[in-house]
Amino acid sequence: MNSETKLFSGIIAVTAVIIIGAAFAFSRPANILPVDPKILIKEDSYKTSSASAIVTLVNFGDFQCPACGAYHTVVKQLEAKYKDSMAVIFRHFPLSMHPNAVPAAMAAEAAGKQGKFWEMHDKLYETQAEWSDEKKTEDIFSTYAKDIQLDVEQFKKDLSNADLQNRINRDVTDANTLHINATPTFYVNNIKIKNPASLADFEEVIKSAIEKAATTSASK
Repeated sequence: MNSETKLFSGIIAVTAVIIIGAAFAFSRPANILPVDPKILIKEDSYKTSSASAIVTLVNFGDFQCPACGAYHTVVKQLEAKYKDSMAVIFRHFPLSMHPNAVPAAMAAEAAGKQGKFWEMHDKLYETQAEWSDEKKTEDIFSTYAKDIQLDVEQFKKDLSNADLQNRINRDVTDANTLHINATPTFYVNNIKIKNPASLADFEEVIKSAIEKAATTSASK
């Protein structure tokens, strides 16, 4: 069993123990029809892409979710390999079972106010084990802000910024409208997918979407 297989086997095992029947459901069916893109992606949603991107990967995630942390590594690999063809969009869906999920989301949004959402996004997932079980996270997140060269004092002020909280609430509202009940939940070109069991499986989904989009574009 290679390290990648072990990683996803571990996710599935933890998932079964943490919540029976819902929150990290790896076997829920994919939607057949695309959802309304106006609900799925907002004009100001955080997005990484090039002008040539023909596939969108939307991730509704929770920064404290262990499965999200594991899939973060996979998404980063896909993003690096398909950076010219795939756009990645992150939407917040902090679960109530994770007390530090909202503070972490606020930290990402506060970093976004200074143009470094993705840097904080990556930092939070990469250091998830350091802060997940802490009672107070402000000092830890402020250290991360310093690490990514933010104005730390402004960052601290923005951790209680109501406008940023409203952005998170908006994402949660959209997730509820889409009947999302698990994290991470992924959409590829507006269609909800079943969470792939490995990097190779996820890559096949992306490659297929790219090929389909390219064929559709060529036929127009």
